[in-house]
Amino acid sequence: MKKKLLFSLLSVFFFCFSFLPIRAEESSYPYTIRIYSGKQGTIDGQEMVETIVQPGASISDLFSLERVQLDNDKYYVKGFKESGKDNNTMAQPLPAIAKEDADFVIVYGIKGEGTQYTIQYVDQAGNALAQPQTFYGNVGDRPVVAYRYFEGYLPQAYNLVRTLSANAAENQFTFVYAPIEQPQTTTPATPAQPTTPTTPTQPTTPAAPTTPDNQTPTEEGTTPTTPQQPQ
Repeated sequence: MKKKLLFSLLSVFFFCFSFLPIRAEESSYPYTIRIYSGKQGTIDGQEMVETIVQPGASISDLFSLERVQLDNDKYYVKGFKESGKDNNTMAQPLPAIAKEDADFVIVYGIKGEGTQYTIQYVDQAGNALAQPQTFYGNVGDRPVVAYRYFEGYLPQAYNLVRTLSANAAENQFTFVYAPIEQPQTTTPATPAQPTTPTTPTQPTTPAAPTTPDNQTPTEEGTTPTTPQQPQ
């Protein structure tokens, strides 16, 4: 009895669940990217700037750190971090692709033994895909550098991490990009044009049959005689 009751309840559950709407995995609505200035400065004189982007759009170049005005000279701008996360998870520059609504906060550091580091973006042959970017930090910092999006290319890594040295020449973050192979499409061969059929020859009209002479056929070699009247 208990097994039958359990089976009935499960049947009702699956029946109801089958009519629930399926949620789409990808949204077609635009995303909102917000950047907060944090406690040590402002962004163009404001505490927050907001940008609307389309799904899949590049957001790496949406914001320049040069727009940050420091309130105190003993600090410097280190980069960005996602709102609510620790400063050790900072990303410089912003993430490459918009995948959802996101909030970022400017990360600051206290000036100490300063140094600089350079981010480069090159293809497999060493050709630059964009101008190098230079940022500043302290010796011993470990910035997390995010890749930039370039259409038709795939980076060898999405993030690079390095401990900054006092020698700026050693602080190189180089992203190497490989071209994305495009599927090859074959063009169908042009079909041969059909040949024009030859015109058939008209049949000849047969000759009309000749009319035979109206003569009574006789046995060969005999002359017919007139029949005699019976007596």
